[in-house]
Amino acid sequence: MSEREVNRFEVIAQIARGELTNLSVGNLLDLSARQISRLVKRYKQEGASGLRHRMQMDD
Repeated sequence: MSEREVNRFEVIAQIARGELTNLSVGNLLDLSARQISRLVKRYKQEGASGLRHRMQMDD
């Protein structure tokens, strides 16, 4: 994981634990609260690996 991904993981984990809000983290990461919600959901389902950058594959 890149340093950026590790930082993202740390703050998303804090949201999942109820320590931070989507809005505050959205401002910190320059993402919308909606996008943060998606990341938290993916984190809860897949763990840290769910937050790694996903590349689109061409068929």
